[in-house]
Amino acid sequence: MAKEPYSKTEARKRALTALNKGDNLIIFTGYCQKRIRQRNLIDADILNVLKSSHARVQKEAEWEGNEWRYQIETNKIRVIFKFSGDYLVIINAVRKGAKK
Repeated sequence: MAKEPYSKTEARKRALTALNKGDNLIIFTGYCQKRIRQRNLIDADILNVLKSSHARVQKEAEWEGNEWRYQIETNKIRVIFKFSGDYLVIINAVRKGAKK
């Protein structure tokens, strides 16, 4: 089993594996839930980004807050996530090009 930080390809693969195993492996942090509501997004928007064949992990993993974080994005939405064991933890999501 590979250890973090994962390559962009491995991060994408692991995210899809968690998604395919069901919603019980997807966790939205409280912060994320608050921010996506402020940005007029819903959980399904985030899951659709993760599932989209057009979505790409654009950057290598970044070490932040004592954890490895990954970003996946489509043309419209960027999702920041991490792994915790088998869980995919959604940290934040933003509309690309939107004012902060």
